[in-house]
Amino acid sequence: MFEEPEQLRAIGYYRVACVGQDSKKRVFAQEDKVARHMAMQDLEYVKGFFEEGQPGSALMDAYDYCEEQNDITYLVVSDFTRLSRDLSVCKAWIAKFLELGVEIVEAHDYKVNLLPSVPEKSKAQR
Repeated sequence: MFEEPEQLRAIGYYRVACVGQDSKKRVFAQEDKVARHMAMQDLEYVKGFFEEGQPGSALMDAYDYCEEQNDITYLVVSDFTRLSRDLSVCKAWIAKFLELGVEIVEAHDYKVNLLPSVPEKSKAQR
C-alpha cells in the first residue's frame, strides 16, 4: 500500500527595515509570498517570526524555536535581504541555521494567471 510522505515543516521570517505607515502592508506582502511558497512546495506552515529594524531578536527566537522543536526543515524568507543586507551577516545566519539542519530558502513569487493564455480572436481576425 502506498504511504504518503510526511509533510515537511517550515517557519517564516518577516522583517521591515524601518517603522512606518506602510510597514504592516510590507509585512503582509512578505507573509503572503512566504505562505504561497510553502503551499506550492507542500510545506506545513508552523509559525512566523516578525521584527522591525535590524535583524536579531526575532531571528534568534526563530533559531531557538528550531532548536527546541528539532523537526523544522526550512526557514522561508521573502528574500535574503530580510536576513541582512550585509552579505557576511546573511551567510552567518544561513550557516547557523544549517547547523540545526534547517535550510533558509527564498520564497518564489507564485502568481495565479486568471487570464486565458491565448487571447480570443476578434471578429475582424476570423
